[in-house]
Amino acid sequence: MLSDSIILKNIQRQPKQTAGYKTLLRELGLHGDDRKRLSSHLQKLVSSKQLIQLDSDRYAIPQVASGRNMVAGKLSLHRDGFGFVLPDLKSVNAALKARLSGDIFIPPPAIGSAMHGDQVLVEVTNVRPDGRAEGRIVRPVQRAHPSVVGVFHYGGRQNYVVPIDQRVSQQILIPSGMEQPEKVSSVVRRTSSANALETEGSGGREESSRRTHDERRTTKSKHRVLGEEAARRSDWTDLENVVVDVEITDWPTATQNPRGRVTEILGYEDDFGVDVEIMIRKFHLPHRFPDDVLHEAEAIEPIISSAELRKRRDFRDLPIVTIDGETARDFDDAVLVRRLENGSFELQVHIADVAQYVTPDSALDQEARLRGTSVYF
Repeated sequence: MLSDSIILKNIQRQPKQTAGYKTLLRELGLHGDDRKRLSSHLQKLVSSKQLIQLDSDRYAIPQVASGRNMVAGKLSLHRDGFGFVLPDLKSVNAALKARLSGDIFIPPPAIGSAMHGDQVLVEVTNVRPDGRAEGRIVRPVQRAHPSVVGVFHYGGRQNYVVPIDQRVSQQILIPSGMEQPEKVSSVVRRTSSANALETEGSGGREESSRRTHDERRTTKSKHRVLGEEAARRSDWTDLENVVVDVEITDWPTATQNPRGRVTEILGYEDDFGVDVEIMIRKFHLPHRFPDDVLHEAEAIEPIISSAELRKRRDFRDLPIVTIDGETARDFDDAVLVRRLENGSFELQVHIADVAQYVTPDSALDQEARLRGTSVYF
């Protein structure tokens, strides 16, 4: 039966302890569905750093790569174009590890096709007496993020998006026809005709150039953190200076910029609520909920049953207030201060009873367990 240990032992027996995908298929005698299982095992071993992916279909034991002054690690880029790689010490041989001190400096010409946050394979080219090292990126091992949030611009030859994160220094080229999301939960109204046309759920773009301003598009997304109070714009026919989220379709090379397609239109940077949406996508915070979770939340009855009321004390006739802003999405507590007959003050803090609605092992409960961290910015 195919397992991680069998794969690792086979690679260890190969010359230089490296092996290609086809070699492994032949050596292990794999056919049919076992081919897919091998691919899955290899990706798992790369993710757990037990293997290094040298190119599209060749893999190596990490210690072998380090024998050639190769080091695996995470790339952190600076907005000025240079970067540093935080080395994974498991991929460094003892001799090199003893000489290294800290990160590996990567000058701009040696970045290659890597992007900020990628796991990369680095060749160490120089180690100073104080342990500071310099190197060049051989290739990305694992891409960090499949999407980039930035500001859309029309270009003379090609449209492009400038990433908001300045550490992503390359512009994302947007090919013709990729300027609008493929599927948009929206309403399109054409007001230039006497016979108004209204359609729901339309997507795509009728033409690659800018649409005329008599066609209005309102984009509504169930995954937006802020709701209707943040929807200030309705016309996305002209995307100049509009913030969009872009999926990378072609990674950069040494001579070409990355390419992508617009997957979401967020609005202008100064629109209310867009700053929150930008931060969420810039730092790739989870903001999409599975359908079963959304359906379960929407099915919650807002009216408290009489049977449930009989179990509780009812404070609804008191002037209790919240201190959250009007656009807050989570009113989790409220307060009341009142003077007692003896002259003292009583402070009441009323806490939202989440457990009344999020029951054990429900879809909401399971999703909440995955999101047990609050992010403030």
